Amino acid sequence: LEGASFQATETMRNENSNRDNMGYANVIYGMNWAPVGYTSFDMNNVAGYTTLGSVTVNRGGEYYDGYFYGYNNSGVFYKIEPATGSVVEQHSTSNTTVVAMAYNYANNTMYGINNGGSTSGLVTIDLTTGATSSVASLSTSVMTLSIDLNGNAYAIEISTGMLYNVDLTNGNVTAIGSTGHAVNYVQCANFDHNTETLYWFQLSSGSDAGLYTVNTTTGATTLVQSMTGEVTSFFVPYTPGSGQGGNGNNWL
Repeated sequence: LEGASFQATETMRNENSNRDNMGYANVIYGMNWAPVGYTSFDMNNVAGYTTLGSVTVNRGGEYYDGYFYGYNNSGVFYKIEPATGSVVEQHSTSNTTVVAMAYNYANNTMYGINNGGSTSGLVTIDLTTGATSSVASLSTSVMTLSIDLNGNAYAIEISTGMLYNVDLTNGNVTAIGSTGHAVNYVQCANFDHNTETLYWFQLSSGSDAGLYTVNTTTGATTLVQSMTGEVTSFFVPYTPGSGQGGNGNNWL
C-alpha cells in the first residue's frame, strides 16, 4: 500500500509539472514582443505568444473563479471567458480610472486602485455590477496592485518605481525598496499564485518596457522579456487548493 500511495503521489506530481501554465494580458500598445490584442503566453516561455482577440479591457483587470473581470477607459465593466476573450456580461459604470485590480483570497474580496494622476484611492469592487466602494486614499500615486495568498498587498509608485506594502484596511503605505525602473502610463503587476511569483509589465517610454519578476522583500527586479509595450490586466488562472507550485488552470 505504501508503494501504491507513493506511485500515485509521483504520478500526480508529474501530471502537475507537465500542465501548461498560461498567462494572459491585454497589449494596448505593442513594441517588439506582441502586437495589440488580448494575448496568451506560456509562463515558462514568455517570448512565445498567441493573440486571442481584440482588446476589451484596457484598464485594470483580474482573474477569479473561472472568469476574467476588468474595466475599459469608458468605465464599462466586463466579465470575460479567459480562454477565448468572449464577453459573458458587461455593465456600464462611472469607474473610468480603475487602473489595477487584485483579488484577495485571504478575505475573499476584489480590490482596485483608482488613479486620477496625482492621487490614488484603494477601493473594493462588486464583481456582479462593477460598482466600487472606497476604502481609503493613498498618500502616494500608484499604478499597480498585487495581493499574495496571505493577503499582503503591494503597489508600485508612478515615476519613482518604488515598491510599497499597502494596508488593505486603511490604505497606509510602507516603502519596501526601489525597483530600479521609472514608471509612466497604464501598466500592471500580478502574482502567479501557482508559484507565488510577482510579475510586473513595466513601462516608462517607447524604449523602456519589459516584463520583470519583483522581489517583494527588497523591490529588486529580474528581466523576463524586454520591449513588451503597454500591457494591462495580466493574470495567471488560479484555483484555491491547487497548492503553491501546482497549477490552477482547472477551467480549461
